[in-house]
Amino acid sequence: YQWREQQNDKRKYDLYIKKEQLYLNMQKNLWGFYNGSNDLKKQQAFIENVQAAWLYCPDEIILTCNEFIKSRNQQNLNNQIGLEIINKLILEMRKDLLANKYLDKTNLFLEDYLNVGVLQDSTNISK
Repeated sequence: YQWREQQNDKRKYDLYIKKEQLYLNMQKNLWGFYNGSNDLKKQQAFIENVQAAWLYCPDEIILTCNEFIKSRNQQNLNNQIGLEIINKLILEMRKDLLANKYLDKTNLFLEDYLNVGVLQDSTNISK
């Protein structure tokens, strides 16, 4: 019984590490969509990250990723909408990682995530 319990704990921990790495990559690759970037390599990498998310990420992550991808395909999209979806995605990733009890609970909200590019002045901060 104890061996099975240890194997189950190891499996959960390994899954946590996979998700953490995937979420870090997704967050890094989201920069390919920011205004002025249009980095097709990062955009493609993000799409591949989303495809990998189907294997072991919760529904809310996948649905939010889909929402973001659809928003990028719409003509004349208000960029603020895309940033709001990114904020939602980052928060959902955080909630998922916190749900595994390897981290403490969070008191952060969607509005607390700042989309910040390379700062030239304080007008680049979007909240």
